[in-house]
Amino acid sequence: MLFPTLVIGLSLTATNPWAQMAEQDLKAMRQAILENHPGPVDPLNPSFKQWLDGGYRQALTRARQARSFGGYDFAIRYYAAGFRDGHLRAGAYVAPLRASWPGFILSLRQGRYVVASVDDKDPAQDTLPAVGSELLDCDGRAAQKMLEQDVLPFAAGADIESLRMKITPSLLQDVGNPEVKPPSQCRVKTGTEVRTVALRYRPIPTEEHEKKLQAAAFGPTPSFGTHTFGKAGVWVSIPTFGPREGSADFEAMRSLAEQAGSWRSAEVLVFDVRGNTGGNSAWGKQLAQGLFGEELVKARSEDDPKARAVYVDWRASADNVRYLGEMTAQLGRQFGKDSREEKWAGAVTQGLTEARRRGQPLWSEKEEASSTPPATEPANPVRTRVYLLTDGRCGSACLDFADLMLSLPGVTHVGLPTSADSVYMEVRVVDLPSGTTRIIVPIKVYRNRPRGHNEPYVPARRFDGDIGDTAAVEHWLLEQDAARASAN
Repeated sequence: MLFPTLVIGLSLTATNPWAQMAEQDLKAMRQAILENHPGPVDPLNPSFKQWLDGGYRQALTRARQARSFGGYDFAIRYYAAGFRDGHLRAGAYVAPLRASWPGFILSLRQGRYVVASVDDKDPAQDTLPAVGSELLDCDGRAAQKMLEQDVLPFAAGADIESLRMKITPSLLQDVGNPEVKPPSQCRVKTGTEVRTVALRYRPIPTEEHEKKLQAAAFGPTPSFGTHTFGKAGVWVSIPTFGPREGSADFEAMRSLAEQAGSWRSAEVLVFDVRGNTGGNSAWGKQLAQGLFGEELVKARSEDDPKARAVYVDWRASADNVRYLGEMTAQLGRQFGKDSREEKWAGAVTQGLTEARRRGQPLWSEKEEASSTPPATEPANPVRTRVYLLTDGRCGSACLDFADLMLSLPGVTHVGLPTSADSVYMEVRVVDLPSGTTRIIVPIKVYRNRPRGHNEPYVPARRFDGDIGDTAAVEHWLLEQDAARASAN
């Protein structure tokens, strides 16, 4: 059996239960977005409804043709991906027990599709392309064209470099999409030699396969912690801003926030956010305040004229009100009763409740300026050279952290371009009727945000090696820092 037969709430005697399940879940998905997402009522984005309705019809055609879990799953993925928003996505609770692969995995490196790893257990390894070989085409289709036709239409997120780097390892892999026929042969280039490789697909356990895909994209996610960098520097690893409450990671995150002030004396300071896909932006703000001081952070992030122009519109739905009420309680546990974070969530809950009473679909959260900005900016207490190290996974609250850090003096962005997010933010989870899949739905929209819609950050100093190889990244950054220090 290639996949779990988890079909909740449906009759298995139906003519085609997969199509029935896909159709009912797609309908519920569209309804959840229609009722809770700001997009359908956003006067500044009338095109949102074009995909909400037109994409739904296209996905429904795919759903009605589903004859397997893969057919169901990729119909849902197709609809979610069409919004081109990394915050609006779908994910199944179940997965095939096995995938099929040709014995090698690809990576995207400087615009080239190269072999990142091969099956070291294959008795006929000499028939596989060598690591580092470049994939040119398969069955007459160029590598980039295959990515755009076979993988990208089902991948959530903005069509930017980081997304393409993330999904390239899935190219040539058979993961159950009935619309994609695995190629039979490919041309690869090793040095100056071009040869044709026949593809032999073989099963691989899903867990092992996922590890290989992750390693080929950006490498494994580092762990929380600090260590010495160079002679007198500090390397701070922050793999998430969403540690689970009560976990070891949660305590590690809290400890880092408490230590931030002590890093001012370091010769070099690196904030490593590789693997960080977001969480609660309050953690990033606490780190910045601990290092640079609350007054300087406020001057750069709140008193700046561009920052003062930013505000948020929330979608005022009954489910969103319930979600904000739960968030208020959670923030009270994390940051303390009557903390700034808890009071903020409580005020938003009250605002949405009042908007619903008045029949308004959106509620505007506009913070009033508490004071006139000081004529002179507070002094910078940090003398160390500070680096923000990112890979293509940096999104959501990680991007908020980048917004803040890159507004502060002396911070240099290094590594790879970040991911990007739309102006639709603050997500919550909605389970679809079958119980097989959940969707992530944004419930607020930023207005006048300085960083544009689906706009990534591009590093001042780019690392084009294996971003998951920490030793190589550290060696490279030490060289970069030495050159920077000698130039000053």
